[in-house]
Amino acid sequence: YFSLNWIKKLDDSIIARPHNTGLAKVAVQCSADTFVVKIDTFAKPENVGGNYTNPDHRRKLNLKYKNNSYIRKMNYPNAPIREAVFDIKVDRLNIKQIEDLAAFKDLVKDNFPIEKKKHNVSGLIQFSADKPIESAAHSDLTGYVFISEDQTRQLQVRIDGITLNILKPYENWETHFDQFLRMWEIYIKMFSPNNVIRIASRFINKIEIPIPFGDFQEYILNMPPIPNCLPQTFATFFMQIQVPCNDSYRNAIITETIEPYTDSKMPFILDIDVFQELNVQNSTESIVANFDEIRKVKNEIFESCITETTRNLFV
Repeated sequence: YFSLNWIKKLDDSIIARPHNTGLAKVAVQCSADTFVVKIDTFAKPENVGGNYTNPDHRRKLNLKYKNNSYIRKMNYPNAPIREAVFDIKVDRLNIKQIEDLAAFKDLVKDNFPIEKKKHNVSGLIQFSADKPIESAAHSDLTGYVFISEDQTRQLQVRIDGITLNILKPYENWETHFDQFLRMWEIYIKMFSPNNVIRIASRFINKIEIPIPFGDFQEYILNMPPIPNCLPQTFATFFMQIQVPCNDSYRNAIITETIEPYTDSKMPFILDIDVFQELNVQNSTESIVANFDEIRKVKNEIFESCITETTRNLFV
């Protein structure tokens, strides 16, 4: 599945990978197929600061205790969410032709009046020593995209699943997930997917760090280290890791980068993509329960990456 920002960049002929937003050109990429880290250790009281031993202070900060760590229940008046994505992928639908998916519009046209077709484009280039270069391109219809009038909401209805993209203004998880769940229930009623093979939620956060500041650790706790022989600053960076969660069902892809900064702000991108490919059924109960677990993981990762100074930017 793709983020709405990613699709916009594709429209502008900028190529990016599905799991990263392509928000900045990079000088360094750090990645690992398996990077095991006990995330909640970042959020221990001694690491994030504050008088967390005081019950009144914990209550004021809306903290809960879990796995020997205090994790804030996210409820920020000015949350830094640039885009939220809810996604369900299925193996196949019981339909006669792809065009049958277009019927979905009749049920969502009040909220998503703009319709676009979604294509999968593939190409082939052949090289031969004694022949001119030959090329061919092929386009397959894979579904439809329905967009809200203000273009801040987008519903992707595809042969392999359904995705809801939310740009600002973001309200809250309950509001947007309830809408996504209604769309999913229409989808399964109309097209009868055989199996759910993947569910995911992705939140792209843009944290505007005030300039000047002394150290990234004042705001972000998991920045990549710089060798001591070099200036302790970034011109630009990109870091992406995939982390298996402790429950063995879910994985998290955490992407960090920075955008071009102004005289007063450095936009830091914290992109959290939590997905699950095991133990998911078609039932509404299974979808709701597993997305609830995905939400918990997503929130804990976010809180474990930031400091109290960063939290104060959102209030």
